[in-house]
Order: sequence, then structure tokens, then C-alpha cells
Amino acid sequence: MSIDKQKPKVYDNILQCIGNTPMVRLNRIPKDYGLECEMYAKCEFLNPGGSIKDRISYTMVQDGERRGLINSKSRLIEPTSGNTGIGVSLTCAVRGYDCTIVTPDKNSDEKMSTMSLLGSDIVQTPAMAHYDDPENFVAVTNRLLQHYPNGSFYGSVQKRRESTHSLRGDS
Repeated sequence: MSIDKQKPKVYDNILQCIGNTPMVRLNRIPKDYGLECEMYAKCEFLNPGGSIKDRISYTMVQDGERRGLINSKSRLIEPTSGNTGIGVSLTCAVRGYDCTIVTPDKNSDEKMSTMSLLGSDIVQTPAMAHYDDPENFVAVTNRLLQHYPNGSFYGSVQKRRESTHSLRGDS
């Protein structure tokens, strides 16, 4: 194995590190199962926020900025039960947006701490609240949108499909 002696690339901010995660050839799995193919794993856990949701979150915010839905006065309000909240929190921290994460109270302490340390306000809702319950995390998000005049629910619940097309270059 050779070690690359090139000077490492320097980025202007952490958002530029999202994506371009390495792919690793999986040699044993095809061999162990008698498959004649090449198999690879994409290491999305190496994104700055630790998951593929960094890509989706950053893309949603960029799309909102391009379309004029998000500006310097915006507060992003994201209903999430996990990694999307970290991605949105990271993007908002770098871009300078206020951010509120609405999440069921079953979320791990580590995820809650990460989002909070990135500057997001955290609103917890009962994890057992059904979709039509007024305490459900999406219903609480809708109430928060009424409270914040510059609130923007550019949430993954609504925009996942469009962002996926954008990531693939379909739009």
C-alpha cells in the first residue's frame, strides 16, 4: 500500500466536505457467496455529520436559497427523528440561519447534543404521538411556522423527492 504524499486539499468550510465520500471494494462478500462480480460500499458515514442525510440537508437548503425560499432572516424548522436534523443543523450553522429541530423524544442524547451544539433549538414531542395527534412532531412544526413569521419548513418530509432528483441531476 502506498501513502499519497500530495498536499491535502484545504476547504473554506465544512459544507464543502459533504459528498465525494470514498468507495471501498468489498472482496470477501462476493467470494464468500460464490458471486462473480465486483461489489463496493459507499462510505457515507464519512460525511461531516456522519450520514448520507448531510447531502440531502445541504441540497435542500441550497435549493431553497436558489428559489428565494430561504434568506438571511429565515428560521428553518425541520421535523426529524434523526440524522436529517444533524445535517440541517450543520448547514444552518455554517450558513448563519436560525434553526429549530422538532423531534420525537426517543432521539438519542448524542444526536440531541450534536444538534444543540451546532446551535439549533430543540423541541421534543412525544414519540408515541400518532400522525393525527396535535402533539405529533409534524403538527408541532406546523404550529411553530405560525409562530415564526420567517419560519421555513423546507423539510425532508416534503422535499425528499425533489432533492433526490436534484442530487441525481434530474432537475
